[in-house]
Amino acid sequence: MAQLLLKKVTIWTSDDAMEVYLKFNKDADPSAMPAVEEIMAYLDSIGIVYGISEAEIRRARESSRDPSVVYVIARGSSAELPVENRIEYFIDFEKTGQPKVLNSGSVDVKDLQLIIPIAAGDKIAKKIPGKFGRAGRTVKGEPIPIPLVKMVELPKGLNTGISTDDQLLLVALKTGNVVKTGSVVNVFEEHVIDRDVDFSTGNISHSGSIRINGSIRSGFSVVAGGNIFVKGNIEDARIECGGNLVVQGGITGNMKNIVFAQANIEALYINGQHVRALGNITVQDECVNAKLEAGDSIYVWKKGVIVGGETYAFNKVDARTLGSEGGVYTDIYFGIDTVLRKRLAELGSFKAKGNQKCSEIRRKLFACVKQAVGSNRELLDAEQQTLKGLKTQLTDEYEKITKQEQEEEKINAKLGEETHPQVTVRTKVFPGVKLATNTTSIFLNEGKNLSCTFMVKGANIIAI
Repeated sequence: MAQLLLKKVTIWTSDDAMEVYLKFNKDADPSAMPAVEEIMAYLDSIGIVYGISEAEIRRARESSRDPSVVYVIARGSSAELPVENRIEYFIDFEKTGQPKVLNSGSVDVKDLQLIIPIAAGDKIAKKIPGKFGRAGRTVKGEPIPIPLVKMVELPKGLNTGISTDDQLLLVALKTGNVVKTGSVVNVFEEHVIDRDVDFSTGNISHSGSIRINGSIRSGFSVVAGGNIFVKGNIEDARIECGGNLVVQGGITGNMKNIVFAQANIEALYINGQHVRALGNITVQDECVNAKLEAGDSIYVWKKGVIVGGETYAFNKVDARTLGSEGGVYTDIYFGIDTVLRKRLAELGSFKAKGNQKCSEIRRKLFACVKQAVGSNRELLDAEQQTLKGLKTQLTDEYEKITKQEQEEEKINAKLGEETHPQVTVRTKVFPGVKLATNTTSIFLNEGKNLSCTFMVKGANIIAI
């Protein structure tokens, strides 16, 4: 604490330069006290320019001038930190895709609630307003900056909108299934197919959710912007799902096609197929010679067998049994960000194509208007319709790019989070199993007849 000594008073500044103090020196001659103007001039000479209280200086001079009394003659203004607005959800999206653990310790893999029905008018989320902060200032006039805060908006997506009664409330505009993808919540209307997807239906594509009360036969494809529910099996078919994929039967194939979901996947079993989810993959019975890729975790808990093939999880793998008595090579990769990196690459490609398409649409818009302006005339009806259509296309493309950027932001945030990847085995690990991370791996020549968890410690994978 630097002390600045005047003739009859001591003036000093706090370490944080937020206050200036004055006290009278002991045995000072009261008749020789400095005038208010002298003190003000001195403060100016040492760079004290903000928050000076002339009234407090006068009060000090008019006091009994007790040397033990300290007067605060200048105060800076403290910074007020901003408060982020936040979103409160009326739906617990965090629990979707997580197997329910019963009181007995067993797991009900059927109770995942991946598909969440919603009615028009139902509440989805509410914005809790924050507030802008205010920068502070020291007694020397130096600003005290505050961090910039990104104001979060309601996660408005397809078939959702702001309530007419409450501008801070997001509601469903239609009845369907509600899905949170990235930072956007969509409500997808459901398209029902009461038979198998085969030659009688052809390939299926729908912007909303799809319910198939049969199986998806080999060689066909189903593409949905929302959830897909399959009552039967998926047999070597190509699946692209914008939400959660629930298969009451199994998923089989020969690695020619990919079954992909932007959220979670649940199935009875997976045999010989490539399955990829940005969220969790949950299998009730077994995974045999399959390639599984999860942007979060993989659970195989009822029969709980993973044998053969390759399994990749960003977070954790949890199964009852790994490998088989025959020593079938079974590769388990954990803490691997393959799925998320692939998705980022896809989004980058989608955005590049979208921006190129926007440029083409803008050129067409300009040409349409230029033709009319060059002819010094009003737009014809046909030209106005063309212009309207181009504007709609441009708006749609911008919305797609915005959603892709929001998904990129969420994936990058997830990649930046601290994780503790692990592999949990409930019953047994057989010889022939390889456990690997980005930096290390082990091959098990001997099995383990016990419940254990493998994790990384230092440069090694250990069992605890």
